[in-house]
Amino acid sequence: MDAAENRAARAALASCAWFNELVASGSAEELEGLSEAIGETHYVIGKAAPIRMRFAVTYPSSEGGKMSMVVAIYFGRFSDNTLGMAHGGAVASCIDFITAISASATAGLAKASLTKSLEVRYLSKTPLGQVVRLDTDGEYLGNGEALISAEISDPVTNSPCARGKAILVDLERRAAEKAKL
Repeated sequence: MDAAENRAARAALASCAWFNELVASGSAEELEGLSEAIGETHYVIGKAAPIRMRFAVTYPSSEGGKMSMVVAIYFGRFSDNTLGMAHGGAVASCIDFITAISASATAGLAKASLTKSLEVRYLSKTPLGQVVRLDTDGEYLGNGEALISAEISDPVTNSPCARGKAILVDLERRAAEKAKL
């Protein structure tokens, strides 16, 4: 992402109305600095990557409800396919990356969880040059594994673009649970 597109992406994310409303209403807590903490060289959100994001955690509205994540994503022009929309590989990489973060934030897995399986269904084009929304939902399955579901949607058309499911593994937690047996 060149400097001009990076500025445009950051401005679009900063002024994203639906994301800002979630945070302002108290429905979500922004995880500020997460992109920077992950590092400049990360292939999905690093300095040279064609994708920018803002992250938030949503809290359950009732006892026993689940925590989830909501992410504002900007796909830049170098994440496109030959038809001028976000490349399926870029979409799948975002789902893989964000479900791993969500496994830590919502299902209690360690920061270093590994993807055991990933399934992505493409439903409609994922647009470039505008902010799209990704929501996750997760549950701990036991044996150091969590199932995280994700959906990318276009807030302009209010339609889903892609849905994914990932099973993530926390190897340390799995070993600790087996040691208890």
